[in-house]
Amino acid sequence: MRSLLQNLGGHNEFEDYRNWFRGLYCDPYRPVVDVMGRRVIFDTYPTLDDCAHTCYGGTAGHAYNSAFWNQERAERIAWIEIALTRPNRVHPDEKIQTNQKYLLYVQPEAVEQDAEYYVVIVRVLNPKTVAFLTAYPISHSKFQEFGRIGPRVYPPSQPKKKKR
Repeated sequence: MRSLLQNLGGHNEFEDYRNWFRGLYCDPYRPVVDVMGRRVIFDTYPTLDDCAHTCYGGTAGHAYNSAFWNQERAERIAWIEIALTRPNRVHPDEKIQTNQKYLLYVQPEAVEQDAEYYVVIVRVLNPKTVAFLTAYPISHSKFQEFGRIGPRVYPPSQPKKKKR
């Protein structure tokens, strides 16, 4: 699965990353549908470029500034669809109730590789549609922290059994 990484260059090749992003996610004839059957829409806000938000670390007001370029995030654009369609878990966001976090764990393919963890954050627009906000690699501890926020959306949390 590591073959999904793509190094097109750095900050100066942002247009190539944007074209890759839009080719994967903004084709109206090939919509992305998440693990729960909801359509995922990208570039929904006129003042926000989803690819820039992903590649530049999501720092408010700093998109396109080379000082904020995040190569690790840019190379992992293709992981967004996998996290949306085959996440390990989906949890609510701890701060914004309309947002959800898709958590993805990627096992190492070789002994010398580390496991990787990703999060994709969406805003729920209605029961059939979510809007992509951002995506980035996270640490194992962040993966665990995000995974404690509940109740889990996917797979659904089991109701707690009543004590007798």
